[in-house]
Amino acid sequence: MHNTERRRHPRLSIALPITYWKVHDGSVHHSMAFDIAKRGFSLKEPQDLIIEDTIHFEMKILEKDVTGTAKVLWSGGVVERSDTERAGCIILTLAESSREIYYNFIDGIMNKLTPESRRS
Repeated sequence: MHNTERRRHPRLSIALPITYWKVHDGSVHHSMAFDIAKRGFSLKEPQDLIIEDTIHFEMKILEKDVTGTAKVLWSGGVVERSDTERAGCIILTLAESSREIYYNFIDGIMNKLTPESRRS
C-alpha cells in the first residue's frame, strides 16, 4: 500500500503554543497548534469551537509572535492513540509582520525533510 499525501499543502508534525480568542465572544484559550501547514493548523483540545467560528490567534514561532485570524473548518475529531479532541482551522489572514516569519519557518523545515519523511 502507498501512503500518498493527498493534501495540497503538506503538514508539519510539530506542536507550537497558541493563544486564541473567539471573535463572537472574546473568550481566551491556550492550547497547542499542530499539523502546521501554510494554509492552516489543528488545535489540540479546542474549547467549545464549532464549525465556522472565527478566531484570532497568536502562535509562538522561534520566540516570535505570529498573529492572524482563522476559521474553524471542522471540530470534534479525535487524535489517534491519544483520545485528544481537536479542531482544524484554515488561516484567513496573517498580520503583515507575521507572514514572513510563518512562511519562512514552514519552508525552512520542509526544505530539510526528505520526500519520504514528508509523507509520514
